[in-house]
Amino acid sequence: MLEPAFDPVRSMRPVAAAALRWTDPGQPLALLGSRAMVGGLAYYAERPVTWIEEAADVPGYFARGGGALVLKESKLATLREHADVTVVERLREGDRSIVVVRPADLGDVR
Repeated sequence: MLEPAFDPVRSMRPVAAAALRWTDPGQPLALLGSRAMVGGLAYYAERPVTWIEEAADVPGYFARGGGALVLKESKLATLREHADVTVVERLREGDRSIVVVRPADLGDVR
């Protein structure tokens, strides 16, 4: 009935589209930290979103067959302390920058 207002600076629509490009059909999306982004990501992706609270839990997510992972770029250095990842998409600028990553051994080719 009602859709969230589209605000290009805050909308999760482009983020969901980017994550879907790197996720197999029917596979849930995953989000590291930033729990407030789960609802918008799930809404626009029309898929469940696995919320991962700690970067240390990401290797387990990938080991269970998880695909793409969405996170604020400011968390990327911490994530790389726990998992070898490749950035496959970068969205927004500055403090609002968001990245989509995959395990490095999968590369950046889809």
